[in-house]
Amino acid sequence: MEGLAEDDDTIGPSALVRARRDIADAQRRLQLLTAATRSIGSGLDPAESIEQMIQVAVPDFADWCLLAVIDAATPIFRLLHRDPRHSPAAEVLCRHLAGIRGAASRSVRQVLAEGQPTLIPEVTDELLDHQVADPVVRQAYRDFGMRSVIIAPLWVRGRVIGNASFVRVDSRSAVYTDADMLVAAELAQRTALALDNARLLARERAAAETLQRSLLPELSDVPGLRVAARYLPANNHAQVGGDWYDVLPLPDGDIGVAIGDVMGHDLEAAAAMGQLRSVLRAFAWDGAAPALALSRLDHLVSGLDMGRLATTVYGRLRLRPGGGGHLEYANAGHPAPVLRLPTGATELLEDAHAPMIGLPAVSERSTARVAIPAGATLVLYTDGLVEDRLRPADRGIDQLRRILETAPTDCQPNELCDLILDRLRPGQHSDDDIALLVIQLDPP
Repeated sequence: MEGLAEDDDTIGPSALVRARRDIADAQRRLQLLTAATRSIGSGLDPAESIEQMIQVAVPDFADWCLLAVIDAATPIFRLLHRDPRHSPAAEVLCRHLAGIRGAASRSVRQVLAEGQPTLIPEVTDELLDHQVADPVVRQAYRDFGMRSVIIAPLWVRGRVIGNASFVRVDSRSAVYTDADMLVAAELAQRTALALDNARLLARERAAAETLQRSLLPELSDVPGLRVAARYLPANNHAQVGGDWYDVLPLPDGDIGVAIGDVMGHDLEAAAAMGQLRSVLRAFAWDGAAPALALSRLDHLVSGLDMGRLATTVYGRLRLRPGGGGHLEYANAGHPAPVLRLPTGATELLEDAHAPMIGLPAVSERSTARVAIPAGATLVLYTDGLVEDRLRPADRGIDQLRRILETAPTDCQPNELCDLILDRLRPGQHSDDDIALLVIQLDPP
C-alpha cells in the first residue's frame, strides 16, 4: 500500500513474529497455571505442598526456584535447580539460610514487609553486592547464576508466611516480564494457601488423634488372658475417625470385649466414639447381655439424635476354672471376629449379625454363643485392616485368616498384632483407621 513504511512495527513480518511469540508465551503461562491447579494443594503434608510448587515452577517457568517459609519455629528453605549437578550445593545453601535469620536480601525483605511481588529484569554483579549482605549466600547465587528474578510473597489469610524466588539463569532464557510476575504471584498465592491448609489439617489431625488415643483404654492384666491391641490412624487423611476397642473385667467375673467404628473422619467422630464406648461400658457393667446392650445403645443414639452411625461387636467372655470358656456376643454391622483354635484352624464368628447402630429401629438383636478352647485366640478388628480401594473386605478377611493359620502356634498377642499389620498393612499405610484387638486364652 502506497505510503506505508515497510518496517512499520505495527504490521508486517516482524509484528507477526512478535504476536506469535506473545501467543506462545501466553499459552505456556496458561499451561503452567493449569498444572499448578492440578498439583498444588492436592497433598495434606506441608512439605508436600512446598515440593509440588517448585516441581511445577522448575524447569518450565524458572531455571531454579527458592521457596522460604519463615513463620515456622524452624524456617523452611527448599531450592530446586534444573541442573541436578547443583543439588548438593543447593542443600548446603538451604541449611545455611535456615541457620542465619535476618540474612534475606533487600528485595526479599521488601516483599515480606509489603506483601507485593517484585521483578528484577536484569541482575548485575553490582546489584547482587548491594542486595545480598551474607557472603556465603551471595557467592552461592553467583555460582547458580542469576539473570532475571521474580520474588513473590507467600500471602495467606492476611499475613505473609514466606516468599518464593523464581530465577532465570542465562541468555538462553528470556528475561521475566510483568506478565510473568503475575504468574509468579499466582503460583506463590496458591502455594501459601495449600501450605496453610495442610498445616491446619495437620493440627486438626493431631488434636483428633490425641483425643482418640486418650479415649482408648489402658489394657489391664486379666487373669487367664493375654491381651494386645493396636490403633493406627489413617495416614492419607487430615483427620482421624472413631475406631475403638475395649476389654473390661465385669463385676460378675465375665470380661467385656468390644470393638467398634463410628462413621466419619473428624473430631466429632472421635468424640462420638468416646460417648458410645462409655455408654456401652455402663451397660456392660450393669450386666446387660450383648444383644440387650447393643439395643440400648441403639435407642440412646436415636433418642439423643447423635447423628452418627457406628458398627460394633460386643461380647461377654466367661472363663472356666479348668481352662477355656465361652463367648456370648452380638454384632451391629461390624466385620466378623476371627477365632483361631489351638490347632491353628480359624473360624469366622458370623452369627448374631444385625444392622449397625444409628439406623432406623431394629426390631430384634440376638446373642450368639461360641466355645473358646484353652489356648485359642480371638481377633477383633475394624474394616480399615482388611478393606481398601484395591481390596474388598472378604478378600482381606481371607488373608487375615491365612495369616493366623500359618502363624506359629506359640505366637504371643503382641507378636501376632505386629505380624498381622506387617502382612496386611506393609509400611502401615491405610486409607482408614485401624483398631486391632487380640485376646488369647491361657493354654491348658
